[in-house]
Amino acid sequence: MNDELQYLYQIANNLKSEKLIKSYRNFSKNYLNKCPPYLSVLKYLNKKPSLRALSFLLYKLNVQKIYPEIQTQLHLLIKNKLCQKELR
Repeated sequence: MNDELQYLYQIANNLKSEKLIKSYRNFSKNYLNKCPPYLSVLKYLNKKPSLRALSFLLYKLNVQKIYPEIQTQLHLLIKNKLCQKELR
């Protein structure tokens, strides 16, 4: 599993431990704004999450005012992905 996907699973596990989500499917739908099996498909295909999904996650955490340190890391991850995209 790639680093970005592992990071999303860590965030989902944090949310599960605090009972903010019930499952990874719930995380995909409510925190990534994607279809419920999104994380499973990414894991199966070993793909990285989309910029859109990461951006929505950052937005959702910001609106809920939770995990400021994760928000900072997400912001840097998104910024790096955008820079890589521009170089192509």
